[in-house]
Amino acid sequence: KIAWYENLMGEAEAFQIKRLMLVDAETDTELQELVDGEVIDLDNFTSSQFSIVAVTEPEKVGSVGLRLKGALRHRQTENNKPYTLFGDDQHGDLAGQDFPAGEYTLVATPYKEKNKQGEAGLSLQISFTVVNAADSSENLA
Repeated sequence: KIAWYENLMGEAEAFQIKRLMLVDAETDTELQELVDGEVIDLDNFTSSQFSIVAVTEPEKVGSVGLRLKGALRHRQTENNKPYTLFGDDQHGDLAGQDFPAGEYTLVATPYKEKNKQGEAGLSLQISFTVVNAADSSENLA
């Protein structure tokens, strides 16, 4: 089932989560697209604070609900861009968290109206694993 969104021209178009981006919350820099089955090695990054941004189609929707399950659990509803897992200061400075090593599932769902009201669009669900290779190699020594 694909939900439809009426754009400003009165034309109906599908609304969905196009992709999820891993972001360095300390510098507000996109690091990589997250895909299902991704393994994220924290040792590859200088930051310890991360967030995830949902990219929607169309670019602006009423709201996005994000639900993270795993070693770190979090729910967030974002009514304004950027649609981020841990929110922002409304001026583009993203809030972040440390991601403990473990397996995660993230579901992002767009909604036609604010506060997860109205019709839901096409969700995107991914599973990913966070590892810290440096910790693993120290344990082997």
